[in-house]
Amino acid sequence: MPAQLYIQCVVMLQLVWIVAEEASLYFAQRRPRELAKFEWMIDAKDPHRITAQEKLWREVIGPLGESRSRRKPFAFGDDSGFNYRYFDRAFSTKKDMWFPDGSRKSMEGFDIKKLITDNVSFVDSRSELFIQTTDVLAGFMRRALRGRNAQSAVLKTLGRLMIQKKKQTIRLIALEGGEVENGLAARIKVIASSGRGLLKPERP
Repeated sequence: MPAQLYIQCVVMLQLVWIVAEEASLYFAQRRPRELAKFEWMIDAKDPHRITAQEKLWREVIGPLGESRSRRKPFAFGDDSGFNYRYFDRAFSTKKDMWFPDGSRKSMEGFDIKKLITDNVSFVDSRSELFIQTTDVLAGFMRRALRGRNAQSAVLKTLGRLMIQKKKQTIRLIALEGGEVENGLAARIKVIASSGRGLLKPERP
């Protein structure tokens, strides 16, 4: 696999993993029925053919996620405030796993392929309102992080759409060297100030 495609795949997995993990933690406390099904809708950059990114999602993300889960298991809440009944019913699995030393062990966990790659659709953004809306919001976020549209009201509105975990709403991934733009940390702090808490208010 070319290095550039591999980097794209790793970044894509990181993003998908964060979304699935934090959405599970968030909804397990509030609306656990939502965890019975994960649907991924992605902008098809070329509706007339299968792109490299689409192929990576379908064929590589799942195996990479399974490998990652051995090193860093998926995070779950471990007390009665979290309800995973619907998630477990939909995604729990038990199977023999191969390990690098050549051994095989029977492992219990959840089906990453079913969670991430089995229910995905690549759609034409021109005909899908949700994709268009997401694209608009991503554009606002990009400009805000670059110092445009960086008024406090705009930053706080964007923050209210995000889940805040340990006072963090935004994670930056650097694909190449470069300096951090002036004032970026301050803008991120304003966004984080209005993020939705991952844990319910009554939890410590």
